[in-house]
Amino acid sequence: MKIHNKLIFSVLSGLIIIVIFAQVFQFSSANQIISNLSKEAMVIAQERGKQAAFNLFHSIEQAIYHLHERGEIERLKGFLQDQNFEGFLDLSIYNKDGRVSYSSNTSLINKPMPKDIQQRLLSNPELYFQRINNVIEIHNPQVVKNICLSCHKKWKIGEICGAISLRYSLVASEKIEQKLSEAQIKNRKTFIINSIFTLIGIIIVFTGLMYWSASEFIKNPLNKIIDSLKDISEGEGDLTKRLNVYSDDELGTLAKLFNIFIEKLQLMIQQIQKSGIQITSSSAELYSTAKKQELIMKSQVESTDNVMNSVKEIASVNKDLAQTIKDVTSTETEGKEITNLAKMAQAMHIMEDASISISEKLTKINEKAENITDVVTTIRKVADQTNLLSLNAAIEAEKAGEYGRGFTVVAREIRRLADQTAISTMDIEKMVKEMQSAVNSGVTGMDNFIREVRKNAEDVKRISSKLFQIISEVHSLYPRFNEVNNSMINLNEETHKTKNSLLETYSAIENLNDAAQQLHDEVIRFKVKKN
Repeated sequence: MKIHNKLIFSVLSGLIIIVIFAQVFQFSSANQIISNLSKEAMVIAQERGKQAAFNLFHSIEQAIYHLHERGEIERLKGFLQDQNFEGFLDLSIYNKDGRVSYSSNTSLINKPMPKDIQQRLLSNPELYFQRINNVIEIHNPQVVKNICLSCHKKWKIGEICGAISLRYSLVASEKIEQKLSEAQIKNRKTFIINSIFTLIGIIIVFTGLMYWSASEFIKNPLNKIIDSLKDISEGEGDLTKRLNVYSDDELGTLAKLFNIFIEKLQLMIQQIQKSGIQITSSSAELYSTAKKQELIMKSQVESTDNVMNSVKEIASVNKDLAQTIKDVTSTETEGKEITNLAKMAQAMHIMEDASISISEKLTKINEKAENITDVVTTIRKVADQTNLLSLNAAIEAEKAGEYGRGFTVVAREIRRLADQTAISTMDIEKMVKEMQSAVNSGVTGMDNFIREVRKNAEDVKRISSKLFQIISEVHSLYPRFNEVNNSMINLNEETHKTKNSLLETYSAIENLNDAAQQLHDEVIRFKVKKN
């Protein structure tokens, strides 16, 4: 059952109960009023009948008195016959003996007065009134007056000489009472019928009014709200639509509150859409940053490989240099034993060639060291750029919020590795510079050695000392080559760690892209702006 039907049924049930109780109370009150009115009407009718009987009695008594006074007693018989209303009015005049002398009802003439009434009048010579059923009897004793002595010489003034009796029927009052009773019953029936029809009419009218009111103020607004809600829920998620507010009652308040909720939901969806776009943009930027990091990482790997190759070549050259120095040392030892000038010259020539070879190899080592310096500089720049890109990636991940939290950890790890790489490259650069300084010193020494060899063979001892110094300096390069080699190994390991972190970055970016796409697919179906 719908709500407006429930409301109509509830109100109508209550109204019917109230109207029934009201009608019952009204019927009871009206019935009581009618009964009271009937009783009062009967009392009034009876009082009026009694009063009418007394008035009639006194009028007749005065008329009889006047007839006696004028000596027209013979006219009394005709007067009484004129008052004859059979079954309604009997007027009788009793003589001194207590018998009827004159009467409007001829059948009562010579009949005696009832004993109880006669004794009552004799004992108390005053007007006597009594009512028997619906008959009023008035008996008034007559005393002897002066006028009576003109005809009745033996009477004495003041004694009872007879009585005037009036018998007045209240049949009319009884008929009035019967008619009032019938009218009362009829009025009750009429009132009941009218009450029933009135109740039915009130119920019909009120039902119609209730149905119209419920339809106008409850059903129609509810249907409009339901239609609007269906349009919003079953449609394409159009959050720009609002419920129309038709009234200021509870339904209007419901529509207003729903509109406020939809407006807040619309703002939230708009913010989510903007956040989704921002996340997608940040994801694209992170992907671009990852691509750049990939290119930088490839360049760094290539540079690391080049440095490793340069270190290997330097080690090989250093090995050749050591062998050459050994040969020079051996030649110098043999030169001490040569006494022949030709052999000395030949030995010096061999020493000169060996010194030139050493100088060339030292120059080559210097060039390789410069290449290492360039590569290390490139690696440091790559590390700085990686640090900057990881910082930008961390900022973009912070913008992405919850979805970029995993990527923030990866970016922080990349930045840490980039810092370690920068520190390692600075150490390598420092060691290479020291190696270059030593090589330059060796090259300078070899140049001086060659000049000394060419200048004078007698300076063999001094040259030998110089040579041993060069040998010492060359041997001092071995630990630095090992340090460079270890640093390059560490750099290679850090490069591979950075590569692995980059792979994790790709995975985080893919997850971020998937989450952003799912978020976009969820919120894009909502319409938050009007066309």
